[in-house]
Amino acid sequence: MAFLKILPNVDQFETLMRQRTAEQFKKLQRTVPFYGAIPAHQFPELARICKIEEVGPNRTIFKEGDAGQKFYIIIHGSVKVSCRMGDDSGSGSGKEGGKKEKGTHDARDEKVLATLTPGKYFGEIALMRDCPRTATGMIWSRPTLCALAWF
Repeated sequence: MAFLKILPNVDQFETLMRQRTAEQFKKLQRTVPFYGAIPAHQFPELARICKIEEVGPNRTIFKEGDAGQKFYIIIHGSVKVSCRMGDDSGSGSGKEGGKKEKGTHDARDEKVLATLTPGKYFGEIALMRDCPRTATGMIWSRPTLCALAWF
C-alpha cells in the first residue's frame, strides 16, 4: 500500500498519479489496440493532458443523445454501456395508453452493449463522427477514469 503514503501537497499527488497512469498505459500497450497505436514515449504527455475522474456508483457518465465532449479510458472499476431499444416516438410501454414521455426510458427499454473493464475505452464515437452520443455510459462499479476533453 505504498501509494497511500501521505504527500505534502496536491501537486505532488497529481504528479504521482500521472506517472502511475503513464505506467498503466505502457502495461496495456501490448493488449489494448488503442494503446498500441500510441508510441510509448508519448504516454507521459497523454497522462499529463488527461483528467483523472472518480465517479460514484450508479451514476450516469453521459446519456445517449448528449453532445460528445470527452473520451474516457477506464483505469479502475467498470462501466456499463447501453442503448435505448426502439425509438422515442411515443410508442411502446410506459405511460397510459402505451405511450411514454419523449426522452424517457427505463431498464426494460435498454440493451446492454458491453460491460467495460480497465484498459477499455468509450465515448470515442461521438467525437470521431461529430454526432450525439450513440449510447449511455453508466457506472457499474466505482471506476477511476482518464478523461480526455475534445478541444
